[in-house]
Amino acid sequence: MNILIAILVLGVIIFIHEFGHFITAKFFKMPVSEFSIGMGPQVYSYDTMKTTYSFRAIPIGGYVNIEGMEVDSKVEDGFNSKPAYARFIVLIAGVFMNFLLAFIIMFFSIYSNGKYVPSNEAVIGNVFKEAKSVKYIQPKDRIL
Repeated sequence: MNILIAILVLGVIIFIHEFGHFITAKFFKMPVSEFSIGMGPQVYSYDTMKTTYSFRAIPIGGYVNIEGMEVDSKVEDGFNSKPAYARFIVLIAGVFMNFLLAFIIMFFSIYSNGKYVPSNEAVIGNVFKEAKSVKYIQPKDRIL
């Protein structure tokens, strides 16, 4: 079960990262031939007129195949034909999306758990019901 959860979490992180590259490439009208989650042989793919969306067998990465990234490429509207700022934004977008995801997760984690208020008093806050120490300590006990 832990392996499935790890694969799911890693898949979300990879998807968000690659989606950053993908959406900015589309914004700058760069041709994207494939958006893929995973590596290795294709398990499932969906073709549109311009882009193939695919899941691959090994869930350890992903990629966005933007046309015109080769040094001597002459693809119309390809990556290398765009201005430097557009190429920079497309390349940095994946990392930016990872930071944005971390910020959103932290925001909702703090929002749902309440505000942390530091205290100089040694007072027990909460005790897990499953803990073996529940018969010895209770919430609001003072440590002397």
